[in-house]
Amino acid sequence: MNSWDPIWEDIHATEEWGRYPTEDLIRFVARNFYKSTSRQDTKFLDLGCGAGASSWYLAREGFNVKGVDGSQSAIDKARKYLLKENLIAEFQVVDFVKTPFTDHYFDCVIDIASIQHNPKSLIPRIIDEVHRVLKPNGKFFGIMVAEGTIGDNVSTNERKDGPLSGRGLTTFFSEEEVIEYFKSFKTVNIYYRLRSVESGIYKEWIISASKT
Repeated sequence: MNSWDPIWEDIHATEEWGRYPTEDLIRFVARNFYKSTSRQDTKFLDLGCGAGASSWYLAREGFNVKGVDGSQSAIDKARKYLLKENLIAEFQVVDFVKTPFTDHYFDCVIDIASIQHNPKSLIPRIIDEVHRVLKPNGKFFGIMVAEGTIGDNVSTNERKDGPLSGRGLTTFFSEEEVIEYFKSFKTVNIYYRLRSVESGIYKEWIISASKT
């Protein structure tokens, strides 16, 4: 069973979005990696890279970046975006539950609301894969939608309102689930954020974790 919802191929093929990184990611990277003595040797995995917003930022800062996504259209757009900006990163289509990378390869894995678009039954396997490819003391940064967000408890086909409308399968996370999924990590910091959107309330978890 592939982890990826094929609706994202249509989304990336027909929509223009995701050009700039989230401020949360910028703060996390600045706090943890700006003092790196050799940024080109600091390896990032952009999990669910989409059109390349986060990869663009990381590459611009001089880090070694690999971006993966289930959508070929997303990968094509990310490559084109960074090429236009004269930036270097590697992109490929990958299933999140079985990435091609060796153990202990990355210094950091980031996920900007992509893991949430996978079946709940596969989430533990995806997090285990993140843990596997991280170096000892490697870090994870992620944003995941929380329970109670508009569209929660509504079937995918019936989700007509809110930012997740038309975004295919979405898993909404409780705090207890997030803690359980990241129990193999040495330290986990979880922050809760609530914001108003046009059609309701959007709730999300901001997660940073370190591997043993």
